[in-house]
Amino acid sequence: MINKLLIKPDQNLGKGITSFMLTKKYFDKHSIKFDNSSVEEFIMSTLGVPIVWMDQVHGTKVQLIGENTANFIEACDGLYTEKENIALAVKTADCLPLILCSKEGKELTVLHVGWRVFMGV
Repeated sequence: MINKLLIKPDQNLGKGITSFMLTKKYFDKHSIKFDNSSVEEFIMSTLGVPIVWMDQVHGTKVQLIGENTANFIEACDGLYTEKENIALAVKTADCLPLILCSKEGKELTVLHVGWRVFMGV
C-alpha cells in the first residue's frame, strides 16, 4: 500500500515480520512532532512494541540488539536481533533502508545503506 502518508510494502517478509515507512507528512497531518521521542511514543501506542534507533554515521558497524539493549545505539548503520516484539528503526533521506530476515522470523537485520554504495564512490 502506498499513499502520501504511509508506505507499507506488499511483499512477505519472514514470519511475523512487517515493515512500513512513515513520511513527514504523516506526522504533520496527525499533529505529531517529528522527532525521535514523538515517533517512539507513536510506535509504542500504535504497535505496542519498543523501538530501537541508530545514530547513523555512514559506516559499517552493525549492533546486536538483545534483552537489555538501550533504545538508542551510538555510531552504527545496522541493527540485528533475534528478539521478538521489537521495532528497529532506520531514518532515510537519500539513502536506502534495507531489511534482511529469516523466513521463520527468528532473525532480523535492518541496515542504513548510503547512496555512495550504489554510485561506486
